[in-house]
Amino acid sequence: MSDTIKSIGKIIEGTAEKDAIHVAVAPVIASHRLQAGQHVGLNKEGKATYAENVDYIGVVDPFLNAYVMPGDRFWLFLYPGSITSLRHQWSHPAFQEATEPSTAQETPSRDSRKEESEKWLRAYAAQYWDYTEPALRYDKMMSQIKSGTLTYEGTDMHGLYDLQEPDELRKHASIVLGYAVDWGEAEYFSCTC
Repeated sequence: MSDTIKSIGKIIEGTAEKDAIHVAVAPVIASHRLQAGQHVGLNKEGKATYAENVDYIGVVDPFLNAYVMPGDRFWLFLYPGSITSLRHQWSHPAFQEATEPSTAQETPSRDSRKEESEKWLRAYAAQYWDYTEPALRYDKMMSQIKSGTLTYEGTDMHGLYDLQEPDELRKHASIVLGYAVDWGEAEYFSCTC
């Protein structure tokens, strides 16, 4: 094992020169929302998690510029020096053939997840934007989510605490918009009742 690989994840002591290293990566599925560079392990289903009862084995792809949403497939960068063999086919104790996702067919594609999320959002908009023409409700709601000024029509909402299904709404909006929606950054929530 090279001196460079031994020092990854630690402060460099003494001198060092630029180098190139191999990093083992594995496609895994997120069990819940994760962020780039977050330390994770695998749960009993083989999905990535930051739960306290799992041994961390690597980090979420540090080059991502958006959150990984539950069910998304992403590259898990394994800790340097943790793999037990390397030939661009490697083995690691946490990855057994039975627990590895074998094909993309096991996970819905990004497009199909986006379609499902848009369908959910359209139904949500139909329920909480009563005063807007039905064909425009979804667009109005999405515009409000983007601007952080969500206003129900015909349904009471006096603040974030009255937002219906906030976690589902955030999840589906994040999938459709392609970035993590954060209610903490929103300006206000209200109603036009």
